[in-house]
Amino acid sequence: MSNPDQRPYRAIFILDTRENEETVDEIINRISQTIGSFDGEVEKVENLGIKEFARTPVRGFASAPYIQVDFRSGINGPSTLQEKLRLDKTIDRVVITSNN
Repeated sequence: MSNPDQRPYRAIFILDTRENEETVDEIINRISQTIGSFDGEVEKVENLGIKEFARTPVRGFASAPYIQVDFRSGINGPSTLQEKLRLDKTIDRVVITSNN
């Protein structure tokens, strides 16, 4: 049962797996553990597959795996998640929105 003080959020991750031997499933597991580390609760994880970028940010990096994670956490959950993953080289971008 979820905590009534927790709010629903959706996070979209763009992964950078170019120089990493970790699989997408291992990265998803690590993200889920990170959310759990600050009392967040992962509700749903969806691998959206590899998508092409409209504009290539770096030559040779024209597409990447996208991951969608629905989770519940307190009001500080999104900022805590971004701070914990800020230095992670396998995560290129994170967008977190309220999922009401």
